[in-house]
Amino acid sequence: MLTHLGKYEILDVIGRGGMGTVYRGRDPGIGRLVAIKAISAEFAKSDEIIARFLREAQAVGRLQHPNIVTIYDVGEADGVAYIVMEYLEGQTLGSIIAQATNIRLVHKVRYILGVCRGLDYAHKRGVVHRDIKPSNILITRDGSTKILDFGIARLTDLSEALPQTQTGQIIGTVYYMSPEQIRGEMASAAVDIWALGATAYELIGYRKPFSGSIPQVLNSILHEDPPPLRELVPDCPPELEKLVGSMLHRDAKERLKIDDHLLPDLEKIYEGLVKTSVQELLRLGMEHLESDDARKAIESLEEVLQIDTANVEARRLLEKARSAFEHESVSARLQSLVETANSAMVQGNLSEARSAVEDAVRIDPGYEPARQLKEHLDRFEHQTETVNDLLKRASGKLAERDFTSLGELAKQILALQGDNKEALSLLQQARAASNTGAPGVTVLGVLPPPTGFFSESVVSRTRFFKGDKVRYEKIQETLKFYRDHLNGEYQSLSNQAKSTYYLWIASVVLGLAALVSGVILLFLKQFAAGSISAISTTFVYFIQRVFQQREDHYRSLAMAKYQHLEYGNHWLLVIQSIDAIESPSERARRQSELVDVLTRKLASSPVAKSQRKTAAKKVKRNNPMSA
Repeated sequence: MLTHLGKYEILDVIGRGGMGTVYRGRDPGIGRLVAIKAISAEFAKSDEIIARFLREAQAVGRLQHPNIVTIYDVGEADGVAYIVMEYLEGQTLGSIIAQATNIRLVHKVRYILGVCRGLDYAHKRGVVHRDIKPSNILITRDGSTKILDFGIARLTDLSEALPQTQTGQIIGTVYYMSPEQIRGEMASAAVDIWALGATAYELIGYRKPFSGSIPQVLNSILHEDPPPLRELVPDCPPELEKLVGSMLHRDAKERLKIDDHLLPDLEKIYEGLVKTSVQELLRLGMEHLESDDARKAIESLEEVLQIDTANVEARRLLEKARSAFEHESVSARLQSLVETANSAMVQGNLSEARSAVEDAVRIDPGYEPARQLKEHLDRFEHQTETVNDLLKRASGKLAERDFTSLGELAKQILALQGDNKEALSLLQQARAASNTGAPGVTVLGVLPPPTGFFSESVVSRTRFFKGDKVRYEKIQETLKFYRDHLNGEYQSLSNQAKSTYYLWIASVVLGLAALVSGVILLFLKQFAAGSISAISTTFVYFIQRVFQQREDHYRSLAMAKYQHLEYGNHWLLVIQSIDAIESPSERARRQSELVDVLTRKLASSPVAKSQRKTAAKKVKRNNPMSA
């Protein structure tokens, strides 16, 4: 790969074309990035052509205009002619047209106006471009328009007849050739006006004014008018359509007549589009701000400043939108971190939860959800450490068969974590070993006598109920419900399931007997009796299916009651473990928390819902007008 061209260092290739290769390079003297266009040897065939080209490029290099790419240097090294230009980042108008991007008309006219200003400056100094086309117009990142390759097209005129290998260069520019160029006449400023008109037509309508095969295009340029621009773009102002049409006038003299007022007319059209576009974009920006869509508001207001850089209202609103967007971004980030921490805690990944919470607090120390979650995480981690330590001690007591201490440790663990299964198991083992209480309902079978949970003595022994009479009454009502109803319902359902099961066994046996007797009768050629037995078998089959379904139904209902009973036993263990806490203040705090939890659960229980419905019906019967 080429590393140097003259004194310039070659960094990489920007692009390749029929006339040569464009490199990104560096001027070693001042360290400035430059664009270097090396002319293909097929164009520079002799020393005379190279010398004339260098003189032409030097003349063009004297052009200094914001819309013309600045030429820094020209030279020749090892038979390769090159031009050194300012290095710009952006995309050509050809790329924009190929993407068919949804660009406002005001921006398109701004691009055309930039080219028009650059050409006006060059024409007044006797320089004609000769090859204006979308690929020779660069739109920089800040939206500026730059005309490329001034002086390059002159090389084509200086060269001898083009060989077949240069057909691509002709194909690439024929769509923008003026009629006089096709006829081989001397190029003047009028050819740039035509090419600018063809480029403007294509940019506005995303369609070339003349299309088809090369012969068809050449014939259309010489004899036909392009389709009206407003057929392609209905919102195109009539004066803009007329101006583009004038630029595509086939008579070069008529085209030159508009040269004097082309720029003023285009500037007038642009000013009108600026006014309407700025008003619309400001309205959109304010609407987006009112709807709390700061991102879209920023897009609209930044576009206003691309059109009108001095717009004070747009700058004020843009500052407000950016502040709102920053706040939205921070809030969204904080919410995401808190959600991540909550999810990690649910999954048991405390390190990830800790990391997310600390990030949230670091961003905004005053963000309440993150602060509360951090405090909760601190308490939870401390609680987990305490529980693990108690479990380790409990395991030691179990190994020593010290069931009294084991029970006390299990109660302490349950006071911290009421759903700790290992602690529940240890407590049951301790009770079983010391015969201090029945383990409760464990299997679907004959229900053992109710555990202490259903006795009145438990209520009187549970000290935390004494602190709040209203809550106590609600909980006591539910305890009575368990005691008076669930136990009997469970036993009844169990008995019904067993009875139905026995009936099902009997029907199956009866069905098998009928089937066997039918087969024997048929074998003995007693066809009438055998048929009756077979029909009876079918009837008995359906009966046993009914018994089977009913037995499944009773069993599922009994299992539901069983789950309620086990749930009650669980909370009893929690209550009793809290009672075992020695510290009065800690015991009172745990008791208060548990009352709150149980009250919420009771309020959402099926029993409470049923009671509320019954009460509502009574009110409706007593006061019909309330309905």
